[in-house]
Amino acid sequence: MTLEQANKIRDRVDELNKLYPIKLCYQMICTSLDNFAVTITYNYTENEWMEFYGINHIYAQVMDKLSGFQFAIEAMKAHQEEYSDLKFSHSDLPLG
Repeated sequence: MTLEQANKIRDRVDELNKLYPIKLCYQMICTSLDNFAVTITYNYTENEWMEFYGINHIYAQVMDKLSGFQFAIEAMKAHQEEYSDLKFSHSDLPLG
């Protein structure tokens, strides 16, 4: 992907991080002179993380995944507002 596309993904991740308490970590990697890749990870505990999206994907796939992530977070928020029963699996703390 181009540097411009990688920067658009970074901006989208920053936008999602401002909207929701779940924080995504973004890293851009230069794979050649004019080609870039991104990695997006999510730390669900201080020392444990999962790769949200890796470096082997094209721009459109990454943006689609981020849109799906936002849709899922909005659905969880709506459920939480209505039922107040979502919890982290490893504790009794409410989600978010």
